[in-house]
Amino acid sequence: MVNYYNCLINTNKIFHRNYYLYWVFSFFMKNFKIIVYIFLFYIITLSFQNSDICPYNNYSFSLDDTCQFSAVIDGKAITLVEGNEKIRNGSNVIKNLKKQPDSSAVICQSYFYKYPAGQADISVNIGTFKFIGFKIRNIDFIHFFKIKKYNFSELAENGVEIIYHDKKYELWSSSQGRQDQSSFEITEIKSDSSNVKFKACFNCKLFNSEGEFILLEKGMFIGYFRNS
Repeated sequence: MVNYYNCLINTNKIFHRNYYLYWVFSFFMKNFKIIVYIFLFYIITLSFQNSDICPYNNYSFSLDDTCQFSAVIDGKAITLVEGNEKIRNGSNVIKNLKKQPDSSAVICQSYFYKYPAGQADISVNIGTFKFIGFKIRNIDFIHFFKIKKYNFSELAENGVEIIYHDKKYELWSSSQGRQDQSSFEITEIKSDSSNVKFKACFNCKLFNSEGEFILLEKGMFIGYFRNS
């Protein structure tokens, strides 16, 4: 009698297990397309999450390369490489004109210019960096810069400003008009005791004093911010 009941119990377990497997198999077959679509959606979403936020990041260049700038400005490809045609990468810390008379609020500037004299062809300004005392501490300076996206801001008060001089040395700035669908991101950083080498990619509108604008596209900038 005991064996009989044990047999019934085992049979019942087998039945329920097989029924469960049958139900899972049926559900899978009936909803096969939906499951495939969900899986593909998950893969695509994951790939976007892992991809670089900056759409113009050129992975063929890294911080080990020479300081340089490249972009398409007003439909024309422009490349500036330090050492070519006496082009140099410079850096400066300037007063924040929006924060006067607070002399401890400054803008950090990295730019390319033609040596020995001449205006900067392209400049990346980031602010506002605030410090206490009469001198910027190196440790505070190097930790000011982050791998992240920056907002465009007038005179780099709360973010980044791009300044460009064309061949006629007419000034074009991202500060002099509204930015739509523009982006700026620092994607790599390498620092020593007082200098920060960075790579940034960006696109934006550049405006002149008349309100006219040109497009800067596929911008890539490798340069230094120096605490000097």
